Amino acid sequence: MQITERREGPVLIISVEGRLDNEGSDVFREQTLCHIEAGERSLVIDFSQTTFIASMGIRALFLPAQELAKKQGRMVLAGLNAELKNLFLIGGLLDLFPVFETVEKALAGRK
Repeated sequence: MQITERREGPVLIISVEGRLDNEGSDVFREQTLCHIEAGERSLVIDFSQTTFIASMGIRALFLPAQELAKKQGRMVLAGLNAELKNLFLIGGLLDLFPVFETVEKALAGRK
């Protein structure tokens, strides 16, 4: 797994490439929480280059989302492929996380 970041105005885009598995979930969660503690309030998590998300990877999304909600911030997901979107659908997670087709649509607020 590789994590890259870029900024679009006030929004931090965190891209996950490869597998967000049990090993990478701690790295992802801690890196995201560090940004929130440093003052970030708007995150887009880009999964367009993600091939697999383990249950621990999904779990790693919850704490950052909760922390942002406490601080009136927002975290959205973008770029889920059909397989990952189905995983989120079956798990009932599409109701918990705003999901956009692309990062560009997430930035524009259009699904």
